Amino acid sequence: MPITSFVVHTRAGSVDAVSDALQAYDGVNCVGRQGDALAVVVESPDRAADRALCDRIEATVDVLAVDAIYHNFEDDHDASLS
Repeated sequence: MPITSFVVHTRAGSVDAVSDALQAYDGVNCVGRQGDALAVVVESPDRAADRALCDRIEATVDVLAVDAIYHNFEDDHDASLS
């Protein structure tokens, strides 16, 4: 299960609306905020779902930028490699 943390930068004055929108996505938790930025943790079942959630976060209205801070996918392995 990949776990990724991000800092999500939002348009001025929209941090509450963006937080509400992101919290509605399955596997996304807003765990903190400072000014117009949110600390976000994403838990997903596999890398494809993780990438899809990241894309969805980036496409959210009033999100200006998304910076990955931490990404752990060590327990998500490709069966074709075993």
